[in-house]
Amino acid sequence: EPGSGKTAIALALASAFASQPGGVLWLTVDNSPLTELLVRVGRAYNVEAVMNSDQPIAMIGAVASTLTQHKPLIVLDGQPDERGTAQFLSKCASGLPVLITSSRGDADGPWVNYELQALDGDAAMMLFKQKSGITGSDTDDAVAAITELLGNLPFPIVIAARAMAASKQQPEAYLVTLQQVAEAAGGDEMMTALTASYRALNNALQGLMLMLGATYRGQASGKMLSMISGVPEDSINQAMTVLSQLYLVEKFNQYEQPYYRLHHSAHLFANTWLRGSNRLETMQERVRDAVLSYLNTYG
Repeated sequence: EPGSGKTAIALALASAFASQPGGVLWLTVDNSPLTELLVRVGRAYNVEAVMNSDQPIAMIGAVASTLTQHKPLIVLDGQPDERGTAQFLSKCASGLPVLITSSRGDADGPWVNYELQALDGDAAMMLFKQKSGITGSDTDDAVAAITELLGNLPFPIVIAARAMAASKQQPEAYLVTLQQVAEAAGGDEMMTALTASYRALNNALQGLMLMLGATYRGQASGKMLSMISGVPEDSINQAMTVLSQLYLVEKFNQYEQPYYRLHHSAHLFANTWLRGSNRLETMQERVRDAVLSYLNTYG
């Protein structure tokens, strides 16, 4: 399920391949069909015939040849399209190592399914203490109660741990805060952690998180966020760095530019928050207008 650590485990496994000659081809997917996967492989390896083709499906042979030549570990992370992914694997990636993450446990295709369970109690406590900077055992009872409240799920645990550390609270006091939030959230572990962390942000950081949540896939470059908000790009990047340190946003580079992405659950949270305050449509209109301006400027 979301927050069980799928992407984190994929990153750990992929790191072992990063030093190999073939490296890692990592594609974040959102129900991506076969044609999209073909073009993105072409972009990754700068194969112009694939990148510029009007009929990408006709370039399957070129994509398969490229992948066979480079021999990467292929990671498809996110929400894969079952049919498109199965076609991609059979036609383009035969014999290559492939790792797929998905929240759909019954996905059927040329792969083996492994289900990730919640952490056991000791591992959950260890993760919380690591991310919050706790070194002793004096607060273990409170930490155990926090991780149990969060279902021993890695992502909510990390969110809560970083938020507690940022607010300079002790586990006993933060447990009370989480219990109050959990009651309002109906016991949903993910929403409990996200709500508590979001409420502790200042208005500017809250606004940026909601703005990113209003984008189509919960992701955008610093330049795009600057165009949406009217805030200088340097200020955007500084603020987004703070959100990434709280694990509310994933920060990486794309085309040598700072890029930011919300976890699927954080994107849902931001959408829900905007909808509840009747601001979602207005914010999405700002995003749409900024996309058009971006295309007119850089397209």
